[in-house]
Amino acid sequence: RKAKRRELGIPENDTVLILVGTHFMRKGMDRALLAVKNLKAKGLRCRLLIAGNDPFPAMNRRIREAGLSGSAFFLGPRRDVPALLLASDLMIHPAREEGAGAVLIEALAAGIPVVCTGGCGFSHYVAEACGLALEEPFSQSALEDAVADALSRLPELKERVRAYASTQDFQGRARVFAETAEAFAASR
Repeated sequence: RKAKRRELGIPENDTVLILVGTHFMRKGMDRALLAVKNLKAKGLRCRLLIAGNDPFPAMNRRIREAGLSGSAFFLGPRRDVPALLLASDLMIHPAREEGAGAVLIEALAAGIPVVCTGGCGFSHYVAEACGLALEEPFSQSALEDAVADALSRLPELKERVRAYASTQDFQGRARVFAETAEAFAASR
């Protein structure tokens, strides 16, 4: 955590939100930027890291247009997402569309609380782990309230997520899929 924050120039006491994915308009990047902007206006200090495979100029323009230069950073595609997760305090994933959301599982496995929309395929894991899966239809104020609440309870939520993750077989999804596919093929 400390090494990655040092590399990114983030002080240890800063609160860091992270959004990971591609096709960021589907992932709700605009919603996340607005949440950070509104929370900062209310006095909450936080930074937003955005990692994924979208064009740098368009992403940086969106950050500038939101008035968040210096608070939100597009990092581009990364091979060090696990380290970025550990350097973060909270994942924000207000997606419009998300078939599954493996990144939600990755965050939970890393012990990072997640705020996501209820439409994400794996939002039930988030609801079980930390109760921060937002009900549909989407509400910007509900997102901001959930993020503010999560930030006010980070130590408790991190402990809760770690305890939850220690009881889950996140790695077993591939095995379960293979067993299901084999059973289906055998029935044919």
